[in-house]
Amino acid sequence: MDAELVMLVRSGGTDGVSAENITRLEKAGWRVKEAEELEFENVDTSQIRSHHRHNLNKLHVWSWTEYERIIFLDADTVCKGSLAELWQMPGDFAAAPDVWWDVITDNRFNSGLMVLRPSTEEFHSLVKHVSDPNYHSPNDADQAFLNTYYRFRYFGLPYKYNFNLIMYQFHRYYWDLLWDEAVIVHFTVRKPKPNPRDHCHKGCNEWEPMEWYGMMFREMLAFYGWEDDIPLYA
Repeated sequence: MDAELVMLVRSGGTDGVSAENITRLEKAGWRVKEAEELEFENVDTSQIRSHHRHNLNKLHVWSWTEYERIIFLDADTVCKGSLAELWQMPGDFAAAPDVWWDVITDNRFNSGLMVLRPSTEEFHSLVKHVSDPNYHSPNDADQAFLNTYYRFRYFGLPYKYNFNLIMYQFHRYYWDLLWDEAVIVHFTVRKPKPNPRDHCHKGCNEWEPMEWYGMMFREMLAFYGWEDDIPLYA
């Protein structure tokens, strides 16, 4: 698509991305942008659930005004189709619906894939509103906040751009129905995230998507010559 690949990373702390893996990312064609932890007035980020504690750093991408438009993807997503039509998205912000074990059609979006127009003004507005308790609850991360902030004014994308793994376990009929047209597979409910050398096999809740993921990951390792050295895990 003639688009630049940019990776937003944290390099500090025990869970940051190592210098060795940053080098690997660059070898694979990524421009790596290290970002400082965002701070918000009167917000104690330590209250946010541990596995979401750094997610508000996603707001950094709104400040990347060197780009006209950004397609943002979480690190636990795998692309299996074309993203080309997303560049034609109307408006300034778009996202796909979320799915829950008891809700197949949610009017809230999942922030694992977002299409946005960067804006310094919008970035400062987002950071300011995180400090507003009407927009951000103490233990929430980015997704609940962004759903409140963009309520009634985002462009809704189809399911295929957030093919959430929870669909496989709880809404299998729709998973099978839509699999061929799925573009982004989102491994939301796997904790830890998939490891192609230690993933579930037939009999576990998501064995078929995990087998597919393992195949895709091994193809990537072979392409870059990393068969004996798995480089990255979220």
